[in-house]
Amino acid sequence: MNYQLTENELLILKELIRKIFENYNDNKNLTKISKKTIQKILYKLNKKLSEGNPIRNTIPFYWFLAGPYSEKVDAGIIAMKSEQVLLPANGIYEMYMFNPDLIHSRFLDHDASFQEAREIISQEVAQMRGFSNLQLINDIYDEAPLLFYPTYKSRFLVYFESFCNYYLEQDDNLSNLFSENDILESLEKTKLSLPSDQLFKKFNGIYQDFVLIITKVLNYNRKNDSEFLTVLQSLGDLANKVWNVFAYGARILEHHEFYEPKVLMWNEMFTDQTLQLEEAIRKTSLLVTEVLQISLDRKQDVIKSLEDKAFKKKLAKLVGFDKIPEYDDNSFTRLTGIIQSRIKTKDFDSVELVRETREG
Repeated sequence: MNYQLTENELLILKELIRKIFENYNDNKNLTKISKKTIQKILYKLNKKLSEGNPIRNTIPFYWFLAGPYSEKVDAGIIAMKSEQVLLPANGIYEMYMFNPDLIHSRFLDHDASFQEAREIISQEVAQMRGFSNLQLINDIYDEAPLLFYPTYKSRFLVYFESFCNYYLEQDDNLSNLFSENDILESLEKTKLSLPSDQLFKKFNGIYQDFVLIITKVLNYNRKNDSEFLTVLQSLGDLANKVWNVFAYGARILEHHEFYEPKVLMWNEMFTDQTLQLEEAIRKTSLLVTEVLQISLDRKQDVIKSLEDKAFKKKLAKLVGFDKIPEYDDNSFTRLTGIIQSRIKTKDFDSVELVRETREG
């Protein structure tokens, strides 16, 4: 995946990365920076540089596993490491220090285009909250061109992995931070953010099977049984597989024109990964039905969905709507307020009303 840089491209990258470290040293009193942070700040730079700035062509990005990624930036970091311009530092992440003998020496002169880049880098580092690499990632995901990035990677996968760790590690020091309802609500939102592009048609169909499996297993009552833990381990692996396959397709939709020659190969890889995911879903479905004795029959889910829709129509008509209002996060709260204002009672209980409407 590494790109062969020209001499001028490497000089530009050295100077950009030097400016990042210099700003961290001067403004944050930090000397160690992760590779991921370097990539993310240069992505921000790429987005904010003016259209005609030639530096943009030195840092082309595509969206991939950890968000925006540049092969040129990665190649620059590898070259700087081999030349001991960047010095590996110990840490959980791939951390680097800038060679202190070079941190205050420019690798090239700053013309107008570089002056713009320097100012943007200073702004981005200044806006960072301490050493919060996580905050930078979340900010970028929230601006992602594909909504599946924040809904799946930043929310559902974080919730689900925490849930899996709690049950699988059997550690008294761990707490269950997210309930089954938290996870299922976040999972439901991921369905709404799936890409509508034809490229993802097969992936989206497979994803519905994934959602069904997760939903059924999380509703399983005996969560301390060894059978449940066996299935949960497989589901954790499957959830990460889903993310990896999505990322193979994401870069096809969202990439700088520099990567256009790679698209044909990327399409073949995405097709292959999607087929592998389909097989993994099939095997997991068998595991769930055989080990937990859970039915994954979609017919029952369709019946329940129709019953829920009929109920929603009934509730909507009860308060004067001709059809079910469009859904959003605050819709139930507003509907509760509407009902309360029309019934005009201080003892209004929305939960009780829903129960009576279902039974009526």
